[in-house]
Amino acid sequence: MERSAAVIGLGNLGHAWASRVLGTRPLLLVEPDASRRADFADAGDTVAMATLPAAGAADSSHWAQVERVHVLVRTTDQAMTVLAQLEQLVGSGTPVHLHTTLSAAGASALADRATALRVLEQPVTGGAAGIHDGRFAVLTAGPATDEDHAWLADLGARVIPFAAYGDPTAAKLVNNVLAACTTGATAALLLLARELGIDLTQMREVLRHGSGGSWMAEALPDLQDDQVQLLVKDVGLLAELAGRVPSVDPADGAALLRDVSAARAAMLATPGTRP
Repeated sequence: MERSAAVIGLGNLGHAWASRVLGTRPLLLVEPDASRRADFADAGDTVAMATLPAAGAADSSHWAQVERVHVLVRTTDQAMTVLAQLEQLVGSGTPVHLHTTLSAAGASALADRATALRVLEQPVTGGAAGIHDGRFAVLTAGPATDEDHAWLADLGARVIPFAAYGDPTAAKLVNNVLAACTTGATAALLLLARELGIDLTQMREVLRHGSGGSWMAEALPDLQDDQVQLLVKDVGLLAELAGRVPSVDPADGAALLRDVSAARAAMLATPGTRP
């Protein structure tokens, strides 16, 4: 029987990930929400649905054929619960690609799972649209093999390795808080543009082609409330990790010049990095 890949969690990112894996090999999906499962009901006999049972439960036989697992649940607590259940269901050498954005404490605790599971800390950036289009990055730490990296690359991911557990989470949080800042600033300035009598269709064209544009500005019209709430969650997680979230006031010219100068110097001092 052909070996399968499992995807746990069919939310916004999980649905995109499962769609990306679909067709590459048999797919085992775990999702308690029936409406989310329904999207894959007509995918054919290469897709199976499962739960996360205790060892020896009726449908645990599905797991004997799983060669890699992708976890895309919403919270750190959910991720840790899933890992504890997987310890009873898959072999210790099975790669568990943990794509959930964790708290700093949760990421640091992954090393304690190393004897029972081969957990790879791998938050994803690029959003569901990026996953669908094959334009996304996976930040990775943990005992990944060349085969693990090749699997992700075949799905279209740019794989960015980090030295230790916790580093990908910190980098993802910085990235997401920057996305939150960009989104908030874009929204506020679009509203200001409207106050100034500028047509927002034209303003969006300016942002699409001008120096003020960004990926988040482009995505803003399609951004859903739950996606914004995830950004807000990550702002809190970064504040917990770093003790603060930088405040940027472009009207403070001295602070803007100081920060840009310091960041430029730091990036120039790092080999292979350009400002």
